[in-house]
This record gives sequence, structure tokens and C-alpha cells, in this order.
Amino acid sequence: MPQQSSTPVAEPNGADYRLLVPFFAHTTIIQTLILLIRVTTSYRVIELGLPVVWLGIIAAGFAILPVFVALQVGRWIDRGNDAKACWIGTALILLACAGFWLWSRSAMHLLAFSVLLGFGHMFCMAGHQMLAVRPNSPRNREDVLGYYMIAAAIGQGLGPFLVGWLGGAAAVPPTGLLFAIALGTAVASAIVVTLIRPAASRCKRAKRAISFQSAPSSGCADCRPCSRRAW
Repeated sequence: MPQQSSTPVAEPNGADYRLLVPFFAHTTIIQTLILLIRVTTSYRVIELGLPVVWLGIIAAGFAILPVFVALQVGRWIDRGNDAKACWIGTALILLACAGFWLWSRSAMHLLAFSVLLGFGHMFCMAGHQMLAVRPNSPRNREDVLGYYMIAAAIGQGLGPFLVGWLGGAAAVPPTGLLFAIALGTAVASAIVVTLIRPAASRCKRAKRAISFQSAPSSGCADCRPCSRRAW
């Protein structure tokens, strides 16, 4: 009697556009938004006449403080919470953009909202990277990762372009208008992110494709949420 293989049967290699389209759209929007806000924040510092040192303090608050919780967030995301991380990150970014638009009147306000923006960015970036490797096929993962990098690069170019385009020949662009545009963009990102769903339904499809004889005792080997009992 031939020995049965313990390797699970892979899902079809077709692209899951219900995941990829909102994922790439959300990546582009978030990267556009982050660059738009960060450049505009620097101009708001100049507009308020603050000392140059505040440029460094605000930039450091955005980049450094979220690092202290990055490891815990990464472990949580690795248990199948990639979509939820994008939801949380988008909500934090939306709150930060609302704050920039309504209350960016002092150095402390700019610092506080920049820190909030940094936490939102960290959640979104970590969630995006896990979404990029969600497909089962190694070839699919390579393709998705490549398209993800393209989407991120487009967003990183669009943000500064909007600042330059709206600023024109002015020494300081209209920061109030730019913060309002950022808030509207954040609302759009919140709408798009609702289309990014958790991987639970994918886990169920994988279970149906694997026989009880060939499935490992810990669950589907290709599905981290299943094997780690996160759902």
C-alpha cells in the first residue's frame, strides 16, 4: 500500500484580487498620506516660527517612539492579525490627520500628532508586509511583493508631488489646505481598508482542500492563523 504524503495540498495559484486590489490601493494611499503629512509638518514648523531643533524632535518622535512596541506588535500580527493591524493603523492615522488639521498650533501639538502618526504607520507597514506574503505559492509571493513595492514607491512619490504642486512658487505652501487634503485622504484610506479582510475564510478553504490523512496534527502548515489557533 503506497505511503501517503504528509504535505498539504496547495490552493490554486490564481491571484486573490479581492485581497490584492484593496491591499495595493491602501498601500499607495497610506504612503502618499505619510509623506504628505511629514513634509507639510516641516513647513508648519517654519510657518509657526519655531526653532529648527523642533524639526528634529518631531521627526524623531514619529520614527523612534513606535519602535519600543514594534516587537510586541509584530508577534501579534504573526498570529494572523495582518488585516486587523491595517485597521488599527488606519484609525490612528485618521485621528492624527484630524489633529493636524484642527489643532496643529504649537510645537507640542505637532509632536503629539506626529507620534500618533508614527504608531499608525508602524501598524500599517507591518500589516502590509504580512499581507504581501499571504499567498500560498512561493511564485505568488514574489509577484505580490514586487507589486507591493511598486505601490509603495508610487505613494512615496505622490506625497511630495502634491506639496510641490499645491505650493507652486510660494516659499511656504498652504499647510492648512494640505492638512485638509491629508484628512480627506485618510478618510478614503479608512474606506478602502474595510475591504481588506482577515485570513479566516482562507484558512477554512485550506482545511477543505486537505484530507485528514495528509494534514499535520498541528493544522494547515501553510496557514499560520490555523496552526497557531488564532481564530
